[in-house]
Amino acid sequence: MKNNLLFIFLFVTCVNLLAVNQLPDDEKSKPNFAFVTYVSNINQFCQVKVLIKSIREFGDKYKSSPIYVVLSGTSEFSTKSLDLPGVFLLIPEIDSVAINYPLAIKAYAAAQVEKLIKDNTQILAWFDPETIVFGPLDYLNLNENFSVALRPVFLRNKIGLGPDEQLNSYWKSIYSETSLDYSKVPFVETIGDEKKIRSYFNFEIFSVNPKLGIFQEWAKILTKLLKDKEYQSNTCTGFLQKLFFHQAVLSAVIVSKVERQKIKWLPLSCGYPINLHNRLSINKKNTSLNNVSCAIIEDVWVKNPAWLEMFSADESLKKWLIQTYNDFVNCIKEGKDQENIL
Repeated sequence: MKNNLLFIFLFVTCVNLLAVNQLPDDEKSKPNFAFVTYVSNINQFCQVKVLIKSIREFGDKYKSSPIYVVLSGTSEFSTKSLDLPGVFLLIPEIDSVAINYPLAIKAYAAAQVEKLIKDNTQILAWFDPETIVFGPLDYLNLNENFSVALRPVFLRNKIGLGPDEQLNSYWKSIYSETSLDYSKVPFVETIGDEKKIRSYFNFEIFSVNPKLGIFQEWAKILTKLLKDKEYQSNTCTGFLQKLFFHQAVLSAVIVSKVERQKIKWLPLSCGYPINLHNRLSINKKNTSLNNVSCAIIEDVWVKNPAWLEMFSADESLKKWLIQTYNDFVNCIKEGKDQENIL
């Protein structure tokens, strides 16, 4: 009953926000850049508040771009503080088979927004909730030369296939659904452990041309394979296989739909992995946040209150980060208090 009441509240709130926060006609006519993310728990809600704040503060030419936030209907928190100009809150259109599957929401959230904005938006940038912007985002910009901007995964995590490995059952079905010839899938090198693997990409911060329908194809294939009970029970049995399943499927979709020369490779400064900072080789570590355009936080802000000590930053950025981090901590406390009341 409690979740049903909250779902109704979120639905009404989202409908109202979509009505209030429509962009002016002159904004719609410009070459558009849009952000998409999602929220499924209190921590992510508080982290998305940080993400939105950072985009508006440091996003440079993209700081006024629309931000779409897909909200899980069972998350128990208030959405009032996301009632901001240019922020659009949506109820997820997700297949029931994927509701409790790790990170599957990403495919449906991305597909939902892609379908919504594809006719008047040139670039759709995905940001995980646990990310933050520090500076200009020009690396995510696409022109007629590129269809996507991304990078290889940071770690192989026993999912990526090395040059000497045969095609396994995990990837076989994925490649089959995307009509890929395994022998022709190009190799990339992982960023963190520097392993050569078949194309397998990181999808915490990246961008696509929404007119290509990449995200909708992602959700379509993900749904089909999630409904394949034999495949799920016999192949997707381990934790990592489930956790990175969405990533494996999207990697295959992109390889099948985007020519190699149409991929724009993101530098490490655009999506710097604060969570993996200590696992990077010395020549890849970035110790100054002023040299980072956007970063991946994951659970660092929750588990390591002293995280800022790993980096340098000028006084204005450091002051902003300290205040923002303190607000984040208070947000989680207030969110959990609200959850206990509901």
